[in-house]
Amino acid sequence: MSPFGDVVDRLRSDIRDLPQPGQVVLFLAAAQVFAGSRREWLAAKGVASDDAVFEQALESARDLAHGRAATPSAAFLVELEEAAFGEMRDGAPTIVQDCWICLDTAVRGPVEGYDMSSSTWYLLEPLFQSVSARLFGVADLGSENVVAERAALDDPVLAGGVAAVRSCVERLPTVSVDGALFARIVEDLIAIRP
Repeated sequence: MSPFGDVVDRLRSDIRDLPQPGQVVLFLAAAQVFAGSRREWLAAKGVASDDAVFEQALESARDLAHGRAATPSAAFLVELEEAAFGEMRDGAPTIVQDCWICLDTAVRGPVEGYDMSSSTWYLLEPLFQSVSARLFGVADLGSENVVAERAALDDPVLAGGVAAVRSCVERLPTVSVDGALFARIVEDLIAIRP
């Protein structure tokens, strides 16, 4: 496995051990952090998007995180998927795609019962690609480029992003998820946005 893959796998294991509301909070917070890049991309490209679906998904995930939600309908989950794929077809950059993936994970994971930790890669992918591009001129190093991946992981920006995710994961299982904690998690995860 590649050095970056190893880091992601260790985080995945820790995220899998979180209670479900903690996992929802982590992926919802990441989606909120990435949402700024999504708004910038939409504005720059003049791409039409259904923000009502995006905002409804954010609200559903917040409700799921705080244990106050009814299960989103199957029809809404289809709308969520269609909205995400629509932007991807319009050429959305990685960070926008990962924004949708994190949001979908926060909403769909508890509803459909899949392993939310399987989306861990998407928490760090935009930052990893950004650091790789800055250091080596390419966003995708290829998993066989061990030396370059280690250098990227040693970069203070990527190291800070990894540390931020790790710190959030460490705090989530020991406290209830209230508005103040959620705000701190979002603030800390700003480190994963390139």
